Amino acid sequence: MVKDEHGPWGPRDGGEQTAQGPLEPPIGAHPPAFNVPWPVLVLLALLGAAYAGQQLLSDARVETLLLTPQALDQGRWQVLLSYQFLHANLAHLGVNALSAAAFAAPVARYFGTGPRGGLIFFAFYIVCGVLAGLGFVAAHLHGQAGAVGASGAISALMGAAARLMDRPGRLSPIWTRSVYSLGGSFLVLNLLLAMTGFAPGMDGARIAWEAHIAGFVAGMVLIGVFGRLRRAPAETLLP
Repeated sequence: MVKDEHGPWGPRDGGEQTAQGPLEPPIGAHPPAFNVPWPVLVLLALLGAAYAGQQLLSDARVETLLLTPQALDQGRWQVLLSYQFLHANLAHLGVNALSAAAFAAPVARYFGTGPRGGLIFFAFYIVCGVLAGLGFVAAHLHGQAGAVGASGAISALMGAAARLMDRPGRLSPIWTRSVYSLGGSFLVLNLLLAMTGFAPGMDGARIAWEAHIAGFVAGMVLIGVFGRLRRAPAETLLP
């Protein structure tokens, strides 16, 4: 979600915002129901706990946690982390949580479900979320809008999962038909959302599509880099 210069923070005040909108899960293997790796459950719990904590903060305090070009200019680089755990409302949180559950599971299994794999998963998630945020800022260098939401990082999980679709648990090269077809569809969807401004349940908020695209590309590329950190990888990792 994004705060615009023409409106106050948050849906409680009716201000103009930019939300990171819904995502569609990739087509691929269907693991057993409820067989969710523990890093994914921890991620969902963190998103929920962060939203609960957000409700205890004043609007002025929340303002300081938004990702804006001005915040980075002032040296407040921590907003590249904080923005990933803020949400506009319960609908925004719910859409992102469902998307995370869909995309994160194959990525978490790929990294491994031991302690080492969990650490790699969260490092991957945070780094990609930071890169998604920088993509948003690069597109709004002279703007006043500020972004919030987990879907930049979740888009990275989608980009990573795209490389696991053909061979679950094993990476495919970036330039395969399934990866660029999903990437192309994702790009078209986000451009349509950007043009129409349609974001169901977001109280008129705009879509931070730039963060989505940057996150998807980051996840698609960095899954190979972070995969090299796994213990005893089962296959030769492709860049």
